[in-house]
Amino acid sequence: MTTILLFRSSLFELSEDMTNGIYDYARGRGWHVQMVEHGSALSDQWHHPREHSAVVVRQAIDFWHPSGCLVELECGSVGYTAEMFDSVPAVFLDRSPRMDGGRRLCVYSDSVSIAECAARELLRFGWKHAAFVPCAEPGRIWCEEREREFVSVMRRNGCAVHVFSPDVDRSNDRAFLDALERWMASLPQPCALFAANDLVGRQVLSVARQNEIDVPRQLAVVAVDNERRICEHTVPTLSSIRQDMFAAGYRAARLLDERLRHPRKKLESIRFGAAELVRRASSSRCDRFDARVLASLEYIRLHALEGISSADVAAQFACSRRYLDRIFGQSVGRSLLDEIQRTQIEAVKNLVKKERSLKQDAVADRCGFSSPEDMRRVFKKVDGRTIGDFLDPCRSCSKRGS
Repeated sequence: MTTILLFRSSLFELSEDMTNGIYDYARGRGWHVQMVEHGSALSDQWHHPREHSAVVVRQAIDFWHPSGCLVELECGSVGYTAEMFDSVPAVFLDRSPRMDGGRRLCVYSDSVSIAECAARELLRFGWKHAAFVPCAEPGRIWCEEREREFVSVMRRNGCAVHVFSPDVDRSNDRAFLDALERWMASLPQPCALFAANDLVGRQVLSVARQNEIDVPRQLAVVAVDNERRICEHTVPTLSSIRQDMFAAGYRAARLLDERLRHPRKKLESIRFGAAELVRRASSSRCDRFDARVLASLEYIRLHALEGISSADVAAQFACSRRYLDRIFGQSVGRSLLDEIQRTQIEAVKNLVKKERSLKQDAVADRCGFSSPEDMRRVFKKVDGRTIGDFLDPCRSCSKRGS
């Protein structure tokens, strides 16, 4: 059996999506994927120097004798470097090939796709000023690329763009936040702001709240990664771009497979882009929504997977279901029930793509349906396809052609 080592440097949710993509490809190839991550017997904890990481890599390779490695490198100042894997075929995850002059195979974020997704969301407001806040660590290629592409897109659409470039020690959190507070206070309002990632977006919302900047009426905010443990717990909740990390993992495994089967073939690094923008309160258009409509959207987004009904939503606002349904439909263009079901079906899609072996009764239970039959009925109603056709688009194409 082919053994592949997967070196993980991050415990974030997006890394879990990538791992699921890798396992999905590995199952089809009959690979054994052995994970090596911080906290395991072969890796210890986050705060060890690079010398220790080199020992981890050497020990893991000596013990498992892998055919190849998949390596996540984006982990700050600690972790694995590409040079540690020169003795074995490897593909590097979420790493720009520019870092090595294109010498190593990488699967990396498409900054153009990410920036365009953020711009489309923020341009809905029709405002003349936009802003970009980078991550605190300087020199991040992905961050520089997102900044460059976002600035370019917004300027092409007639916006003046303001970029946060603090002249402070960015490793000093207090100094960084003080500089961010001064800069945000100087921004013209209203302003559409793109944060480099969810961690930065959380900082922006904290500063806005502390300085009584109304989000999203004065400042609309979009970030990247859709880390729910961050985005669902900011005030207001944070709109964020979900990158297609499942596809990234799948493509990384496929690229490594190509390298193993064709060692001398010239291969190119691969990009992965934005899967969707998950709109939350930080970029909801308030000017055309009743406050109860906004609150209803937020309540549905947070509780749809608990099996709520339209009446449950209305009960939160001391008004009749019929009245709330009417003003909701006038503002959003669909009913409360339609919005609940749409949210449930998006959850079903994400879950069945990540965990294909999960039984439908478990999927239905996790996504707030009373039964698998109810879930299948609503899926067909909302998406127009069966769950099987969604998972295998070629199957639905062959049905239409027969």
